[in-house]
Amino acid sequence: MENKKGIFLQPEGNLQVLFDKMTQGAVFHDASGRIISANPAALEILGLTEDQLFGRTSLDPNWKTIHEDGSDFPGETHPAMIALKKNKKISNVTMGVRNSALETYRWIRITAEPLYKNSDQLPFRVLVIFDDITEIKMYSDELTKFNLELENTNRHMSEEILLRKEVETQLRMILENLPIGIWQTDEKGSIIFGNPIARSIWQGARYVGIDNYSEYNAWWKDTGEKLRSEDWGAYRVLQSGKPILNEKLTIQCFDGTFKTILNSAVPIFNANHDLLGAIIINQDITEISRKEEILLEQAGKIQRNQHLLSLFIEHSPAAIAMLDHEMKYIVASKRYLSDYGLGEQDITGRSHYEIFPEIPERWKEIHKRCLNGVIEKCEADPFPRLDGHTDWVRWEIRPWYESPGRIGGLIIFSEVITSRVRAIEELKKAKEEAERYEESYRQLAEAMPQIVWTANRDGNITYVNKQWNDFSGLNTEEALNWQWINQVHPEDKENIIKIWEESLKTRSIYESTSRFRRYDGEYRWFLIRAVPQLDEKGEVFTWLGTCTDIHEQKVLEHELEVSNKELEQFAYVASHDLQEPLRMVSSFTSLLSERYRNQLDSNANEFMDYIVEGAQRMHQLIMDLLTFSRVTTRGEVFVLTDIKSILEEALHNLQFSIEESHASITYSDLPVIKADPVQMRQLFQNLISNSIKFRSDDIPVIEITARRQRNEWLFSVRDNGIGIESAYFERIFLIFQRLQHNREKYPGTGIGLALCKKIVERHGGRIWIESEPNKGTAVYFTIPLA
Repeated sequence: MENKKGIFLQPEGNLQVLFDKMTQGAVFHDASGRIISANPAALEILGLTEDQLFGRTSLDPNWKTIHEDGSDFPGETHPAMIALKKNKKISNVTMGVRNSALETYRWIRITAEPLYKNSDQLPFRVLVIFDDITEIKMYSDELTKFNLELENTNRHMSEEILLRKEVETQLRMILENLPIGIWQTDEKGSIIFGNPIARSIWQGARYVGIDNYSEYNAWWKDTGEKLRSEDWGAYRVLQSGKPILNEKLTIQCFDGTFKTILNSAVPIFNANHDLLGAIIINQDITEISRKEEILLEQAGKIQRNQHLLSLFIEHSPAAIAMLDHEMKYIVASKRYLSDYGLGEQDITGRSHYEIFPEIPERWKEIHKRCLNGVIEKCEADPFPRLDGHTDWVRWEIRPWYESPGRIGGLIIFSEVITSRVRAIEELKKAKEEAERYEESYRQLAEAMPQIVWTANRDGNITYVNKQWNDFSGLNTEEALNWQWINQVHPEDKENIIKIWEESLKTRSIYESTSRFRRYDGEYRWFLIRAVPQLDEKGEVFTWLGTCTDIHEQKVLEHELEVSNKELEQFAYVASHDLQEPLRMVSSFTSLLSERYRNQLDSNANEFMDYIVEGAQRMHQLIMDLLTFSRVTTRGEVFVLTDIKSILEEALHNLQFSIEESHASITYSDLPVIKADPVQMRQLFQNLISNSIKFRSDDIPVIEITARRQRNEWLFSVRDNGIGIESAYFERIFLIFQRLQHNREKYPGTGIGLALCKKIVERHGGRIWIESEPNKGTAVYFTIPLA
């Protein structure tokens, strides 16, 4: 996070308190080496204010830094710069830095730790921790001066023995009272002294020789390797004669506890530069080290949390964007980029108003209010775009805080709801349109002569028009609570309920005829028809129905049925009564011809042949008339009928004619329909027989097909026979209507096609032909779907 100056902000909460209260200086450098943050201890040690410190690098010529020997300490060799360049931790570097406030140098011991983002290979920041060791340096310098004095004393030892003893006593007093742990060895490396602080740090002492330093258990802090005797600073100092400063160690005290110390060792020389031993300095930095580790851990957690937050926002299924106080993007989700047509571009660091220059001024005012701590939201807000179209946006804007009470920027949650808004508008228009249609339909229903009604899925009436009120004598309120079954004629109730339950079960159109009781008690016949309306699950949620008064039609049908029965009876009686005289005429004429043929002239014989032939044709006409009259009255109940089986039965019955004429008969897949099987066989048999009878000189070729269209089956019987002129298309379906054909070549009474028409019409279908002379004939007929 950054403040208004672009400086990396310190952590929040407990980590902030630790950062502020720690006695060590802590400074963050960015990847370019620029100082972006420092705690109060750092400012105090360096004698600088925030404005003086922030933004500077180690290369700034205003720094006055020196090595321990007083030589210049170049900025490019600063531990922070080395840690960034070499990508590794730099520990325990001593530097003298000029304190501008105190006008004096302060000595510091520096550790620089590079920080990384996730799996990045290069650091994006470096954390510098340093201790003010001015006093330690002062004591070290005093020790050095003391060594010089010892050297001078040794130079005059023979003359100043008593003075040396006094000096040694003073030195011991100094060592005893120093606030840091001091150990002393002789020239052989044996530990001969430890002041109280040193013994306290180790919780005891071991006055051992140089080869037994391993009795002091210690490990290198950075690697975790255990120290051998020869790794101790005192051992190495006695070997090289050079000081070793500020090595960070983890030690195990003699009571079993663990601590972190800074260990230094300096040689002791006499005036002749003879090595007299070594001084070992221990500083307990356990607490400081623990706080340093906590700080580094918290810094890592902050870094990880920032990364996780960025990942969460980037991959969130919602359109989310996080902006800083200057309305520049920190991170945006992929959904945000997609919703606003930004593609895959990286908008990090770019201004919100640069990305969306068309943003209205009122939104900018909202942003200002939110940057002052206000949370605002809107469920649907128009956003005019540069290309002329308008998006509708649902949004919420709230501030985010970089520290308590300090707003770092805004988080924008948004959703482009253009399609939803348009859908709502369309739905509203559709609803208004539906209401207009509903009113129109209501007016239409009120104007219709039929009774119009609606019912729920259970059959309870939800609407009736005025015609029902007029018929039943009930008002609208009474009609809506009406149990319609109570108005049905007792003889019709069982059938009407059965049909209703079947329609409800199959979700099919309901149709029935029934008698309803009028307001004056009279029952009238109605055709009741209702269409189910299905919901998205395919379930009936309402019925739209009509009741059409067919009372007069029913009366006529009854009268016609009575008339048909009388006609059938007449036809039967007529055919039966006519049979006997015809048989008598035919018999006696035949007998007369047999006995007297040789006694009569040729004219008389011809006349008798005419009488016999006429009687036979009269007999066939009577039988055909009886068959024709019984199509309707003596038909079988309609059942599911396999037309293919029916056709094969008809072909079997015509086997002799087919073989005699060598006819070729083909048929495609034929359906199963609801029909009278006997009459359907008779229908196909008549049509095929006609095609064979009225054949041309060619071998008869007959093709039978069926195909489904809308709510019916269309059948055809096509041949290559002699054909028919169009003038006779209607006449051939009339009973006993023969065309001008030779009776000997084309025998028959002319009832075949009339009988076919009667059968088709009984099944609710139509029949017609298409034909041309000498090019064959196609007979078409339809049968409704069951």
